[in-house]
Parts: sequence; C-alpha cells; structure tokens
Amino acid sequence: MDASILNYAVRLGTTARKENVEKSQMEQLISSLEAYPHQRLCLPVVAMFARRQTARNVLGRETSRLVAEAMMELYKRGQDKAKARVLLGLAKWVYEAGETLPRERMPVKDFNEFLDLLSGKSSK
Repeated sequence: MDASILNYAVRLGTTARKENVEKSQMEQLISSLEAYPHQRLCLPVVAMFARRQTARNVLGRETSRLVAEAMMELYKRGQDKAKARVLLGLAKWVYEAGETLPRERMPVKDFNEFLDLLSGKSSK
C-alpha cells in the first residue's frame, strides 16, 4: 500500500474527529463513492459530495477539503474506486480509533505520528 494513502487516511480521520464530524458522515462518504458506477469518475464525485455536505453544515470545512484533495490526488495518479475505498475505509477506522484519544492532539499529520499517539508516545 502506498504511504500517501495511509497519510491521507490519518489526516482525514483525525481532522474529522477534531471537527466533531458525525460517524454517519464518514459512512456517507464511502456510500457516495459506491453511488456512482464509473471506476475513476467516482473520485471527483466524492469530492463534490464532501463539499456539498460542508455547504449543508454536516461535514467540517477542513474535512471536506482533505476529502477533495485526496480524491483528486488519486484521480491524477490514475487510481480508481478500489484505492479510494481503501483510503476512506481506513479514514473511518482512524476516526473510530480516535474516539479515545485526546482531541487536542488532533489532527495528526501522518501515519507514524498516529502510531505514536496510539501507543502513548510523543506529545504535540
């Protein structure tokens, strides 16, 4: 797996936790990916959906910006729905794991920092 996928997942999941995004919104991001049948064009569709959810005040501004950034990066690299599904699924797991972690330590910038946070190492 590409390290950038892990890093985006960590940034996205911890940012969503910091912005008090509802868990259902993390699930809806994954659902929006599956709602559009094209294997590559579904990526910008997810970016648009995230921005729409922010306009509706149900998804944090920075969370939707990161979703859009991640989806467009995957799209530019020729990736498809499968990679986006992995990224969004991991982001949801990070979000859920962050429930017991100190909110003031979020968002986390990369996978290694998140592992340190999970293991109780280092402080921000």
